[in-house]
Amino acid sequence: MLVPPAEDEAAGRHLTVDRQTLRRILLTGVEVHHGAPFERYELPGGDRVRAHFANGESAEADLLVGGDGTHSRVRAQLLPHARVLETGQTEIYGKTPLTGEVRAIAPTAALDGFCSIMGPDGRFVSLAAHEFASGEGNDYLMWVVVAPAERFPHGLNAMDGAALAETAAAAVDDWHPSISALVRLTDPATVNPTSILTAEPLAPWETVPVTLMGDAAHTMIPQGTSAAFALKDAALLCRRITERTGPLLDAVRAYEAEMLDSGFAEVARVLETARANGTTG
Repeated sequence: MLVPPAEDEAAGRHLTVDRQTLRRILLTGVEVHHGAPFERYELPGGDRVRAHFANGESAEADLLVGGDGTHSRVRAQLLPHARVLETGQTEIYGKTPLTGEVRAIAPTAALDGFCSIMGPDGRFVSLAAHEFASGEGNDYLMWVVVAPAERFPHGLNAMDGAALAETAAAAVDDWHPSISALVRLTDPATVNPTSILTAEPLAPWETVPVTLMGDAAHTMIPQGTSAAFALKDAALLCRRITERTGPLLDAVRAYEAEMLDSGFAEVARVLETARANGTTG
């Protein structure tokens, strides 16, 4: 997706990307098998790895890359000592169709890009409109309601989308009425809850034909950079492998060193920002 050059590059440019669209783009030309979750891997020797899946199948390769997120099964086996910590914050998020009614009550900043509305008590709401440049998608307003976990009732994971949306809206009912209204106008099918987590820094480990990227390695508080760092990791790993002049594991080792440095520097940065804003403990 190309962004037209701006007259004043110093002013920056804004572009929102629908994740499902980006996912389809990234998977173009890639053979993907669904419906068989990863269970475990083994190292049969010869710098090879064999992955085993829930349907009983297995696959052998030169390298297994765990890009399976915060609750990575690959990381659990590779680095059982790695810890992902609760920050004390919970979020509920969803998408509200970008109708005329929504445009009329949404903050102007939310229609022009990503914005956050901060409260003094650990609550905040993030909003960002997404309009498909192609005209082939359903425009929406992404919203996230974040609050200290104790402000939400227990059992969020058992609630349906409508109940979650009402819970999120009720959490900010004492704010400007347009904020809770935007949440209540959501598509219930898009609403989900999650805890906000952060990873403890990791020291380099002995390199084997298994590695990690993105939140599987360096889970960070969501501030708009987590997905970008996963893409950065992927590009770095690709570069180290394709430009290598020696063994594959040497390239993987170099990747891991750079990935850990940059990834956990960002983990620390976003955590410090959140603490400064009073949005985490």
